[in-house]
Amino acid sequence: MFRNYFYLYRFTRELNASLKGRAVKEAFTQEKDCLALHVPLEQNPDYHLILNCNSNLSCIIPRERFNKSKKNTINFFNEYLPDKIISLQIAPDDRAVKIELENSELFFLIQGGNTNVHFKNSDKYISFKRPGEKDSPLPVKFINSSLDYPYARLNIENTELLEWKYFQKQFPYMGKDIFLESLRLTGSDSVKELKENLIKCIHAILFDEIAVFYDDMGCKSRLMPKSFLKDDTSCEKSRFFDNYSEAVNYYITLKYKFEKDNSLKLRIGKYLDSEINKLSAKLNNLKFRIDEGSKEKEYKETGNLLLANIYNIPRGCDKVELSDYNTGDNKIIELDKKLSVQKNIDRYFDKSKDEKVNYAHSVELYNSALIRLDKLNSIRMKLNSDISIDELNDINKKIKTGGTSGKSKMEEKINFKHYILHDKYDVFVGKDSKNNDELTTQFAKQNDLWFHARGLPGSHVVLRITNTKEAVPKNIIKETASIAAYFSKAKTAGMVPVSYTFRKYVHKKKGLDPGQVILDREDVVLVKPEIPKGCEPVFTENI
Repeated sequence: MFRNYFYLYRFTRELNASLKGRAVKEAFTQEKDCLALHVPLEQNPDYHLILNCNSNLSCIIPRERFNKSKKNTINFFNEYLPDKIISLQIAPDDRAVKIELENSELFFLIQGGNTNVHFKNSDKYISFKRPGEKDSPLPVKFINSSLDYPYARLNIENTELLEWKYFQKQFPYMGKDIFLESLRLTGSDSVKELKENLIKCIHAILFDEIAVFYDDMGCKSRLMPKSFLKDDTSCEKSRFFDNYSEAVNYYITLKYKFEKDNSLKLRIGKYLDSEINKLSAKLNNLKFRIDEGSKEKEYKETGNLLLANIYNIPRGCDKVELSDYNTGDNKIIELDKKLSVQKNIDRYFDKSKDEKVNYAHSVELYNSALIRLDKLNSIRMKLNSDISIDELNDINKKIKTGGTSGKSKMEEKINFKHYILHDKYDVFVGKDSKNNDELTTQFAKQNDLWFHARGLPGSHVVLRITNTKEAVPKNIIKETASIAAYFSKAKTAGMVPVSYTFRKYVHKKKGLDPGQVILDREDVVLVKPEIPKGCEPVFTENI
């Protein structure tokens, strides 16, 4: 209820006492919908009043220190300033404040989406948010806020006013918090008691100690009289203030903090939901692939059948029908008519080897995906419960790409195969020749390590390095090289030489085909082609 009419009443009274006789030196904006008034005080020459016209946070915020930016600043009304403050007044039963100056007037009207600041003197009317506006929406009457609120205006005689919908129609400026607190104190159907308790509540807002209650776990805060929440347990912590200026500053600070925390929580939740959906779809595809079984044996038998009949197969045909010596049935075998019979035979044996590796890799991916899905679901459940900001930040660190790349996967779109080694190191793999070029020349940074199977067609592989002062462990280099060997034409070989170097020593010269590069220097490591243990795929794309 920090924007309640009566707190605004109390605040203008406080400002009257401290600002009367002081000069509004300048008015300017450097943030959308916020007008800053510089009102130097003897003890604080940097004092400003921020008139926030944003419908979500329309209020007056005092700032003990406020630095005016040298850029992106627009001045307002300054041909009429400085001008001395005579008094601050408030509209009766309306959230509208008038700052009466010696030669002009400033009005701050809180009206939802129409909240605005207006300037007026004898011959000029200027609107802050709508400078071209000609018709003034200013209230006709203002009262001296230094006086006590005239409770005589509380005309409560009808029992219908014990219901909020009728009460709101008659007293739209009161606010539901005041009504509910008055009703709680009343505890009966007496309109007389309701009026007495309304007076008590208004008096508490105008004069009593102000409490800012807040809950770090729920990322929420509340500002109201200390007495309003004495039986409330929805907020764990509290601070108390004698004046509204200090209370609202503290409340706004918490509000911005909690909005930021909630924004982070929502962003993490959105990311988790997206990843869980992708991962579930990936698991379904992998399960379908595994349930189909491996065709390693089928391809091998086909190769052997072709080999047994090598001299009976005419060159240049696209299919051949042979008798299967295992079953006795005739079998039609597809051939590539551009290849020789021997190369067609080799192709089936290669497919058999590839199928063995790919099937095993699909099983590994499926098991890794199940583990990752369990982790994500566990984090999602934790996120749905009461969670502290420290736990939230910890989760945010965990879902960053490998925890080392600086940007989270929510913030950076990865267009490559992506693996995480030992929960720390990001490894990116090109998908084809053009994607290799993109990975190497656009995505990789100068101090990233670059890998490629030596002298063989294959994917470019990049190990992301963010801390150049920290040496990369040898096992990480070997494991990344194993991934590079796996995504090459030699992935079924026993051992494969892999070149690696810093990205800054890899160059793409004009005229080279997609995927082709030149190395200024390189080291070579001999590794087994595989996806190593401790290497977790990130399912941002089909891999």
